Amino acid sequence: MLVGCKHPNGNGGKTATTTRVNKLEEPSFEEFVKNFCSDSCFQINHISFPLEMTICCEGGMNERDSVYFIERNDWRHDDLFNPGYEEKVSTNIYADNNTVLISGDDCGIHVTYMFKRTNGTWTLYKIDDGSM
Repeated sequence: MLVGCKHPNGNGGKTATTTRVNKLEEPSFEEFVKNFCSDSCFQINHISFPLEMTICCEGGMNERDSVYFIERNDWRHDDLFNPGYEEKVSTNIYADNNTVLISGDDCGIHVTYMFKRTNGTWTLYKIDDGSM
């Protein structure tokens, strides 16, 4: 908390003002995602393991989505801005619903990384791969 004095008021007195300063200003979701992508230790500590990964089926009604669970020991650092696809892809951050979407330009890639806020930070809790 900061306390300061303003210039004298019209009556010759001084007015005290109090301003609260948030010392631990939390980073935006976009800043979090940039750290998540660039720092492998930060990334693994911000994933809820076992991590659910759903691969959506593209078939008819008889086919079901496949659900896998990735354990901490099986996770490999994933840079969402450089995902390593041969096709041209773009990465979009949606702070309004805490997701990151990797989508391909005319190639059918559509992978959504879902984050939730827990204990004051974001955690990756699910990946939906709707690629065709």
